[in-house]
Amino acid sequence: MADGVSANRIARWDGNGWSALGSGTSPDSGGGADVRALATWGTNLYAGGNFGAAGGKISLHVARAVLGDAPGHNQLVGTLSSGGDMDFSYIGYPASRYALDRTFNLSPQVNWIGQETNTMTISGVLLFTNSPVPGTNNFWRIRSVP
Repeated sequence: MADGVSANRIARWDGNGWSALGSGTSPDSGGGADVRALATWGTNLYAGGNFGAAGGKISLHVARAVLGDAPGHNQLVGTLSSGGDMDFSYIGYPASRYALDRTFNLSPQVNWIGQETNTMTISGVLLFTNSPVPGTNNFWRIRSVP
């Protein structure tokens, strides 16, 4: 716990409050999962300790989290499939939840309509498929959700 927020042995402070840093750490063969050292380099946070996995990946005693936007992250790419659907790929942060929203008009007051929500895979690539509404403008966005 970090100030009442559920976090699995590691949390992040954004200047206003605490949140879990990914899925946290899991025990090693000795049963320990504690984080004992932290270091930063650029947008990377390095953690060391008695853990066997971090962020859902096997990571014996050392792990890295990207705190800022790494090159290639937060990019939405859409292609029109032969069947007429839009296939979107999004590069984000593993174990984070993202929602695909659509609107037909970008004039204020924009009314975003939720299309689907998925949890990012370990690979960091998330795929969405959505059918455009014919005869209208279709605009999409990806947003992170709790």
